[in-house]
Amino acid sequence: MSWRPRQRGREILARAWEHVQSVDYAVGARWLYYRLLDEGWYSQKADYKNQFLPLLGDARRHFWNGWTPDTLVDDTRECVIGDGVGASDVGGWVDALGRDVECQLDKWASQPAYIEILFEARAMAGQFRFYAAEITLSAFGGDPSIPYKASIAYRLSAKAELYGVPVKVLYFGDLDEKGEQIAKS
Repeated sequence: MSWRPRQRGREILARAWEHVQSVDYAVGARWLYYRLLDEGWYSQKADYKNQFLPLLGDARRHFWNGWTPDTLVDDTRECVIGDGVGASDVGGWVDALGRDVECQLDKWASQPAYIEILFEARAMAGQFRFYAAEITLSAFGGDPSIPYKASIAYRLSAKAELYGVPVKVLYFGDLDEKGEQIAKS
C-alpha cells in the first residue's frame, strides 16, 4: 500500500510545492515552514517539529506528488558561506589561468570597503546565496556561540588588514526581541 496524506496534509503539501517552485534557488524546510506559518497553515513554531517535518519527511520518502528526498536542501549545517578569495589583480588572475583549472579575481581587492552579510535565520541561506552570491555570508541561527562570533570577528579583522579598507557588515534579522539584541550579540 502506498502512502497518501490526509486531505489537510495534501493541501499543505500542494501549497508548499507552490512555494518551492516559486523561487529560482533551493530552499530548506525551515524556509518553507515559515512561509506556511505566515499564511496560517500552522499556528505555532512547535508545529514545525511536531507536524510539518513528519508530513514533509513522509512525502519525500514516498516520492509523493513530485516530492523527493532531495527536493529541499539542508542549509543548517554551514556556518560561513563563501569567502571571496582569489587573485588580487587582473595580472595575478591571468597568471593563475595557466596554472589552475579554476581561478578567480578577488573582487574585494579594488573595492572601497569589504562587505559581509550576517543573518539571523539559517533558513534564509538559499535566498542569500542566490541574491548575494559574491558576498561572504554567516548565519547566526539564534544565539551564536562566543567562539563562532569570535571567528567572525577575527575573519573581519583579517579582511580589513588584508585589503586596507573599512569593513561593513549588513545584518538581516527579525524585528523581534532577538533581532533587537543583535548589536549586543
